[in-house]
Amino acid sequence: MEKDDLLSKLLKNTVPESPSEGFIEKVMASVASVPVSETTTKSIASQLRSALPFIGLAAAVIIFVFTSDMPFNKFLPGTDYLSKYLVPYFASLVGGFKILFTSRFVTFALGIALSAGFLVLVEHFFSRRSSIHTPMV
Repeated sequence: MEKDDLLSKLLKNTVPESPSEGFIEKVMASVASVPVSETTTKSIASQLRSALPFIGLAAAVIIFVFTSDMPFNKFLPGTDYLSKYLVPYFASLVGGFKILFTSRFVTFALGIALSAGFLVLVEHFFSRRSSIHTPMV
């Protein structure tokens, strides 16, 4: 009961519009500064762009190891699988695509699709640049 009376007297005597001297400094000193952490997201294209040199280097090393005639190649498991099964498979796959692209109609449709894709890419590049550098009126 005694504490409630004391609190009620304090609240009646204090004016909320004007805090005591040094109130803000005391509160700010008691508040610990917390570092702000921001999560940044990278787009998939930028992640692929940063990983592309490593993927290319790994592919070059793997191709070199599996196609070279160095003696350590015999100790790696699966080298005969590459030469017996995968290389002929890819050779037949590429042969099928060669037959497909010898057709006049496929070549003509592919030319139209590639030129349209190039025009869309150019339009996307220039429309993005023009919207960024448009002066504000």
